[in-house]
Amino acid sequence: MVATRSLSGTGAPCNMGKTAMEALAYTLAKEERDHGIRVSIVAPGRVDTYMGQRLIHAGQGVDDIPTLDEFMPFGRVCQPADVVNVVRFSASNENPYLNGECLDCDGGGQNLR
Repeated sequence: MVATRSLSGTGAPCNMGKTAMEALAYTLAKEERDHGIRVSIVAPGRVDTYMGQRLIHAGQGVDDIPTLDEFMPFGRVCQPADVVNVVRFSASNENPYLNGECLDCDGGGQNLR
């Protein structure tokens, strides 16, 4: 499952959906582990996508996400490939024991809880 953990103060329906998805993932992780099924969540921060650009523009008035690079962990905005790599690892056989976790893919600090 992929969700974002940054919850806005004005997005009740979206926030409710994200919270419900987390609860479902944690429940499924416990219920299905005896069947060898692992369930975790990947929660990206700001990602350089069309939707990310629209959100940044609406929330911060920024027209070009790369202008935020200097303010981001590791000096750049998260790229779709960064999220793909986390999802790929989470679902791979190289990861036989990770289950019921939320993996924040935010460079280490964007998604404050």
